[in-house]
Amino acid sequence: CRRDQGAKYACAGAPESPNEAMSAAAAASPAQGDKDKPQVLLRLQASAPGSVPLVATWVAGLVIATFLFFSGDPQPATVAPLSARGLFVSGEFADATTDNIFALSATALDGMSRASVREHIERCTGRIDAAIELLHPDAHRQLSDIALSPEQTEAGLRVIRRFGDARMVALSREAMEAIRVDAAGPLTRRLSERLAPKLGDLVRLHREMFPQRPIAFQANPAAAPGTWTPQAETGSAAKDRRLSAVDEITGGVNAHAQALFYTLEVELGDAMPKAPAQMLSDSGNSTAPMRGGGGHRLMDCLLQAAPNPSKVCACLALNTELVYTMMMEFAKGSI
Repeated sequence: CRRDQGAKYACAGAPESPNEAMSAAAAASPAQGDKDKPQVLLRLQASAPGSVPLVATWVAGLVIATFLFFSGDPQPATVAPLSARGLFVSGEFADATTDNIFALSATALDGMSRASVREHIERCTGRIDAAIELLHPDAHRQLSDIALSPEQTEAGLRVIRRFGDARMVALSREAMEAIRVDAAGPLTRRLSERLAPKLGDLVRLHREMFPQRPIAFQANPAAAPGTWTPQAETGSAAKDRRLSAVDEITGGVNAHAQALFYTLEVELGDAMPKAPAQMLSDSGNSTAPMRGGGGHRLMDCLLQAAPNPSKVCACLALNTELVYTMMMEFAKGSI
């Protein structure tokens, strides 16, 4: 080394700054800092280079476990409530509708995959949602603002899922056969003859779908109220028309949408806007409960619904009181 004019020592290869000096010192004598380490750790480090990170990981885990132990159980994340509109456009509604349409369909969907049917259902749901927003913007805002409780959400899905129940599928197919057959006698008689053996299934399905809306079903047909008016029946048996796959899916989505909106009316009362269900009814997809009007309203519903199996199913599911009364009258010999 030599001393230059600035009283600095210049040595060959020596660092010129404090930082460089410290770095060079550490590199030149890597074991310098090991004097203060316990010999056990030195031996462990020498024999297993990866053991120090292991020890650090173990210590960190111990710290986290201690924190969790003294801080108590972590609180579950809060799930935001689903809106009425959110339920309508949800994956749960699309999945249930897809399952039901496949269960109710006879041959129209042969060769179609579940994915393609579900995609079409989502498009139909989106079109209904857009139509509500366009024609009834206030009702659309209400649907978006209504926060459903978990119980209300489950009530809506419970009714929809029953459409694909084996008992409901069997009832719907019997009704379809009664509507198709062009035989002598009123449609009410043919319908009653086919559905009478399944009266117990109808009663149980109603109680499962609408437990909050009990009906005093009469075990003794003679004691049932005579409210049926077969003389007011209109229309005739529907022709054996065949639906295309698109028509069956589109009509099925409309029927499921109307059923969901009606169920939410039952759950929410006046807080649920009536315009969405009414819009579908005005478009020729009426499957909503017939409040008054007697048996001819049920027959009108079924005749308009056929031959779409989902619509026929919705007519039966949402008008179980009228179907029951019809069968009671048939059992008494009034039909």
